[in-house]
Amino acid sequence: MTTTTETTATATTSSDDFARRLRDETAAVRFRRRVLGNSRTLDAGKRREIADLYDADPDYVRARKVLLNRKDKRVRECFSVCDRAIKYWESMTVPYSEAQKGLRLIRRDRIEEFEAGMQRLLDELGEAVAAADEVYKTEILPEAKQRLDKLFNAADYPASLFGCWGFDWEFPNVEPPSYLEQLNPELFEAEQRRIRGRFEEAVALAEASFADEFAKMIAKLSERLQPGPDGKVKTFQTTTVDNLREFFDRFRDLNIGSNAELDALVGEAQAALEGVDVNKLRKDAHERQTVGESMTAIYDRLNALMVDKPGRRISLEDGDE
Repeated sequence: MTTTTETTATATTSSDDFARRLRDETAAVRFRRRVLGNSRTLDAGKRREIADLYDADPDYVRARKVLLNRKDKRVRECFSVCDRAIKYWESMTVPYSEAQKGLRLIRRDRIEEFEAGMQRLLDELGEAVAAADEVYKTEILPEAKQRLDKLFNAADYPASLFGCWGFDWEFPNVEPPSYLEQLNPELFEAEQRRIRGRFEEAVALAEASFADEFAKMIAKLSERLQPGPDGKVKTFQTTTVDNLREFFDRFRDLNIGSNAELDALVGEAQAALEGVDVNKLRKDAHERQTVGESMTAIYDRLNALMVDKPGRRISLEDGDE
């Protein structure tokens, strides 16, 4: 819990000091995935056949074929688990550097939770791949052969689906090696400056990322709550509100706190949706107007904040209670 004294200190902390705190409280985590490439470029002979149909120059024709039906529930699940793993990694972390987008920063006290969550997803992927492979040769391949007909080429397909999907993660050390300080002090100091710069960049990237995500969600809800040009009520999905509420939880969980204006706007949006029933929001004109006006006002102020202060900062401090 952050005390009043700590809050004041945070507000006056310099960018360099704040980056140092971020450096002390987080670890880098790299995520990599592999998925089955589900299309192939047609060979030159097939491209010439297509070009001849339209009297076109074969060099100006490009065409690809789909290998497997991604609507098949077993194939779809393999891709889906990999997608969920990426989203989970992103939900637990903040950006590190534009130059290293495969690296993100995670609070050190959440590494154990992250490891457990990723392992669960890895287990799910193993089950999904096993289920797909079980019917690979009896159902999935025959369907592809039937659909592609003369374009089917057995050489495009693996013998088994095991190993075609996967992901892994690691926690690389982004700090300069300690031996470098003795070996070459000047190079060690240069590396220290480079890493400090990366964490200063991370501070700005993280807050900008949250502000941008928040702005898009607020804008979407605000737009759906306004009547259409014909005066009719617009429809909206329950997820429009649910995603915002999930954002609030994640925002607080990652403890944004260095930018009082952004923190206040998120708090206002959360308060405006507190206790709001989505079904009532769809039907009650007064409720729609009240929430819609709040969202529009918040978006306008947020938009001004993003324009005026592109160098925002993010804090991983525990929030006030």
